[in-house]
Amino acid sequence: MTPIGPAPSGKFTGKIALITGSGRGLGRDLALHLGSLGATVLVNSFHSREAGEATAEEIRRAGGTAHHLWASVANTGQLNKMFDTIESQFGGLDFLISNASNGLLAPLDMIQPEHWEKALRTNVIGLHQCAIRARPLMKARGGGRIVTMSSVAAHRYVDYFGCMGPMKAAVESLTKFLAVEFQPDNILVNCVSAGAVYGELVEKWPDSERLLPIWEAGAGGRLCTGADVANFVEYLLGDGASMMNGSILIMDGGQTARG
Repeated sequence: MTPIGPAPSGKFTGKIALITGSGRGLGRDLALHLGSLGATVLVNSFHSREAGEATAEEIRRAGGTAHHLWASVANTGQLNKMFDTIESQFGGLDFLISNASNGLLAPLDMIQPEHWEKALRTNVIGLHQCAIRARPLMKARGGGRIVTMSSVAAHRYVDYFGCMGPMKAAVESLTKFLAVEFQPDNILVNCVSAGAVYGELVEKWPDSERLLPIWEAGAGGRLCTGADVANFVEYLLGDGASMMNGSILIMDGGQTARG
């Protein structure tokens, strides 16, 4: 378990941030980080309901403000109910980090139509619907920031990622369309395309004992950590990134550059 961080610094005090899929893994790291910066964090989880509640409680114990919202972004009814709650209880939204993800880790000959459908609903349709609901909530507060999460596997082969790679490529394309159409409302949309990140996903990856050293070597000796990604997301949400919109930003230790 990641140690509880220091009390909120205040950088994002007054900001309301929704992180989808933030009960565990990278989403949890992002939620804890934004909580430490003073944001009111809306932790969203579905499969990991208890973990989502635990993440929100951890932020509160550290002196921050957090609430847990149970919903699947792949379920339109649950997604809309979640945003109705945000509108009625919080009155708006400043940040959306679209982190929720779902997809089978397997060779292509094991992927069935239902796997594609589940991955599409979570990764692409879920992002689209969250962004559409977030837009008026952000506009009412003078604008906002949306950060989407991709993977270097959107553009290169990664073992067992044949279902998710194409989904992440779609996320990157959708990011650009959202960026252009939302810009008139002062909403900036950017994408973080990370290499493998130490944590639960890497640990449960098929054949991870063989693949992990290969990935580490390609990334210059180590993979990304949750803290690496959280720091980058912090930058994209801050004033210093005000001219970044529609960008697909790679952070993989140079693995992509090495081919």
